[in-house]
Formats: sequence, structure tokens, C-alpha cells
Amino acid sequence: MASFSEEQKALIRQITFEVYDVIIERHEGSCKWGKKIQKMFWIGVGMGIALSLLGIKTIQGLVAFIQASQ
Repeated sequence: MASFSEEQKALIRQITFEVYDVIIERHEGSCKWGKKIQKMFWIGVGMGIALSLLGIKTIQGLVAFIQASQ
């Protein structure tokens, strides 16, 4: 097994981190599972935003109800 120097390891690490996003993006665009995962991610983000807004509105209504009943 080849032994790399610390300088070579750093170069390999740097190249890997710079190329990783491009490879993953291309893969998600062409892979049917990547497309499904990407779609599910955005559905999850939308559900999270909707539930957060709903929770904020519900808390405001609950506070108003409690204040009105006192």
C-alpha cells in the first residue's frame, strides 16, 4: 500500500472537498433515488415551515384565549 506524505494527504483532502459538492449535485440530478431524496427533503422543509407557522399562530391564539378568560 502506498504511503503518502502529509503534504500529499492535504492536497488529496482539499481536492476531495472541492469536488465533492459537484459530484453529489450531478448524481442527484441523474439518479432516480437522488431525485426522490431531494424531493422528500424539500417536502420536509415545507412541512417544517408550515408546522412552525401553525404552532406560532396556535400559541398566540391560546395566549389570547387565556387572557380573555381571566
